[in-house]
Amino acid sequence: MLNSILQHFYIVGISSSIIIALLLSLVIFNINHNKNHLLNLLCFILLTFSLSTTANSLIAMYFVKLQPLTHSLSEPFQLLIGPLYYFYLCRLCKIKLAAFKHVLHLAPFVIIVIFLSLAINQRFYLGQINWLALAVYVQIWFYYFICRLLLKKYREQLKKSCSSIDRINEAWIEQSLFALLLGYSALSIVYALNHGIYYLPINKSLAVILALITYFIVFKILSRPEIFAKFSSSPSVNSDEFLTVQSNNKNNEGRDKTNNKYQKSSLNDEQIINTYALLQKHMDKEKPYIDPELNLQSLAEQLQISSHHLSQVINHEQSNNFYDLINSYRINEVKKQLTDPNNNDSSILSIAFSAGFNSKATFNRIFKNNAGQTPSEYRKSSANPDKS
Repeated sequence: MLNSILQHFYIVGISSSIIIALLLSLVIFNINHNKNHLLNLLCFILLTFSLSTTANSLIAMYFVKLQPLTHSLSEPFQLLIGPLYYFYLCRLCKIKLAAFKHVLHLAPFVIIVIFLSLAINQRFYLGQINWLALAVYVQIWFYYFICRLLLKKYREQLKKSCSSIDRINEAWIEQSLFALLLGYSALSIVYALNHGIYYLPINKSLAVILALITYFIVFKILSRPEIFAKFSSSPSVNSDEFLTVQSNNKNNEGRDKTNNKYQKSSLNDEQIINTYALLQKHMDKEKPYIDPELNLQSLAEQLQISSHHLSQVINHEQSNNFYDLINSYRINEVKKQLTDPNNNDSSILSIAFSAGFNSKATFNRIFKNNAGQTPSEYRKSSANPDKS
């Protein structure tokens, strides 16, 4: 009875993940009239998870007929997950890959497909090629680390034009890859058990893992309505701009590179000083930083200057980025409110949100880095300065 119930949940859960991923892919393809490559890559990622889940489910269902393949986790679609994530992040970071590099990343998948096709047609016994499962495992680790490096680069780019990056930092890529690695690690234990007194279906377990990750990715996509802005009648929201984080700023490291970056700028030193004074006056008087979605472009429009000039001014005067500048104002506003006796009944989180933060974790991290203590410790020390 229990096995029947579990089998029912397995079938429903696996089928639902495949159907949802396919439908979402169709929706994205349908709204992607501008042929945005990021959206296309999202679709391919969803399709890859669907194909991998389907293949593992079929192997699990037809174990007897496909027995030569079941011992090695031999379906090849898993070899596409890492490269597709990598292509997606390269596109976000505006890294152009040569055609031969695309081929190089996809080569393991193509080779395995050809090998398995020949093996099945020739009825080779593949029960001993456990290296295939190991190759997939090693490949996922490899892409996990290089994707982390690209994510770090992408987040640094975001900080040059966005004041809040929690919702658009593409953390789902790192999280889903890590979940996949945990799943493979668990399957290695399953494989060991299968040679002992217990037996657990490897391919069925992998199908469940892939289905859960598919649900996670779908949830992350649906939680970002900007992707579906094509359905909105408002012309002010552009999903392509949101996804690619269009900015006139390129990555720079250090003061020297900043100067080289702006050497063709029309602003001289006096204009930079005057513009920065204007920026400070605007920040103190209008407090635009309380808008959690404030970005470089919108602030530049408020000051009636170009975003390129504003970026130059911030880098020249502060030697930091837009993200750090705006959040420093937010932290100062929080400190001011925390020391105000009229706010003794207000929670720290409500004060933080009113200052422009939209994430508790981000606020706590930035505040501690800035003040050297937690917000609650700062409030207590401010209330009792003699004891601090």
